[in-house]
Amino acid sequence: MTHIGHPIIGDKIYGGKIAKSLELSAERHMLHAATLGFIHPLSKEKLRFTTPPPPDMAALLEKLHLKGEK
Repeated sequence: MTHIGHPIIGDKIYGGKIAKSLELSAERHMLHAATLGFIHPLSKEKLRFTTPPPPDMAALLEKLHLKGEK
């Protein structure tokens, strides 16, 4: 992802420079699928699942939002 200009916070090898410049850190890769969907293989029903980010990611997003306001 860093190669295409979208480093992942928490990636110790490729995401470090951006996170350090923003004074951010994470104990894991900050990846989250807010919405997933698929067609059930037997019923052919379209299924869709959504979930908010986990607490550690929500806190990180809040930090980013606050940094963007400065």
